Amino acid sequence: MGYRERIGRQIRRLREEDLPALRDFLHREYRAGAIHSDERHHRWLFDDNPDNGAEGPQYWIYQKEGTIHGQQAGIPFALFVNGAARRASWAINLKVTPAYQMRGIGGVLSEIYLRDNEVTAAVNVTEAARKAFLRAGWEFLGRIPKYVRPLRTAGIRAGLPGALRGLAPLFYPLLLVVDGWWWSYLRLHGFRMEPVAAFDPRIDQVWNEASDAYPVVGRRDYTRLRWRFDAAPDPRRYHRFYLFQGGRLSGYAVLRYSIRNGRRVAVVVDFLCPPRLLRALFALCLQQARHAGMDDLQTVMCHCPGRTGTLLSLGFLQRDSSEHEFLVHYGKEEDVTRHLLGNRHNWFVTMADCDLEWMFLREHETEPEQQV
Repeated sequence: MGYRERIGRQIRRLREEDLPALRDFLHREYRAGAIHSDERHHRWLFDDNPDNGAEGPQYWIYQKEGTIHGQQAGIPFALFVNGAARRASWAINLKVTPAYQMRGIGGVLSEIYLRDNEVTAAVNVTEAARKAFLRAGWEFLGRIPKYVRPLRTAGIRAGLPGALRGLAPLFYPLLLVVDGWWWSYLRLHGFRMEPVAAFDPRIDQVWNEASDAYPVVGRRDYTRLRWRFDAAPDPRRYHRFYLFQGGRLSGYAVLRYSIRNGRRVAVVVDFLCPPRLLRALFALCLQQARHAGMDDLQTVMCHCPGRTGTLLSLGFLQRDSSEHEFLVHYGKEEDVTRHLLGNRHNWFVTMADCDLEWMFLREHETEPEQQV
C-alpha cells in the first residue's frame, strides 16, 4: 500500500458521532469567535443544504486515534452551463493541523472531495491551498473584482487616485445629479423596489426568465433562496427586495448593512434580473442604501453581461480585490464545456456564492441597527 493510500484510509465523511471531535478541532485551529466554530452555522450550511446528495453533506475529515487533524468541506450547488445543470461545489475550509502539514494530507483530502463533483470552484483560498490546487490540476481564472459606490464625500475621496482626491467635493454633487436622473428615469418607466420579509414561490419566475442570459450561473430558485437567506442562522440581517416593472416581478436583490472601519456600508449580497434591467436594479439599491443612511454601497461580482458599463454609469469605483482569487476544477466529462468554464467572464458570481459573504464581512463587524 502506497503512502497516499495510507493517508486515504484515515479520511472519511463526517458523521454525527464525529461532531465532538470536530468541535475540538475547530476551536484549536480557528480564532475565538470565528464563524467556522458556530454550530448553528455549521448545521445550516452543511446539513440543511438542499443540494446535498444521498451521502449527505460534503465534509471530509482526517482522523487519527480519535483526534481530527484535517478537514475539507464543500458547498454543493447546481451549476447551469449554457442551461444544462452540472453537479458542482464550492471548496471551502481546507485545513490541516500545523503538526501534520507538509505530509500530503491536504492534497489527499481535496482529491477525495473532488470525486464528488463534476465542477468544483474556489475563491479566497490561502497561498498554500492555491499552490496545492494548481499542482492538482485546478485552473486559475483571475481575481473577482469589488465595486464601491460612495454615498458621501469622504467615501469618494478614499476611492480616487491620490492626485484627484482634492476634487472629491466636486464629484459628490455630480453623483447626486446622476442619481436624480436615474431615479426620474425609473419612475417614468414604472420601476420600483419593494421590501419583502421572505422569499416566496413567485421568485421562480425571475430564475426561469433571467438564468438563460448567463452562461455559467448557480441555481437561484425559491428552494435555494429560501435556504440561503430565510433559513439562515440570523435571517434578520438580510434585507430582501423585489424589483418590479409595472406590475411584473422582474428581479431581486439582497442587501446587508454593516459597519466597516467606522463607515456604514450596504453590501449587495445577491441579486438576479435580466441583463437589460441591471441598471434599474442597482440604481434602486443605491436608493435603498441612501434611505438607510449608509455611507457606501459595495458589491463583489465575477461577471455578468453589461457589468462594467452598468456600474460605471452609476458612479461605482473598482477597488483592489486581490484576496478573492478564483480557481476552478472540472472532471474529464466536462471537456465539452471547458471553454465556458475556463473563462472567468462567463461566470455569474456574487457574495452569496461560496463563503464570500462571511469572509468579506468579518466576524468582528457589527450591524448598524445595533449601534444606533
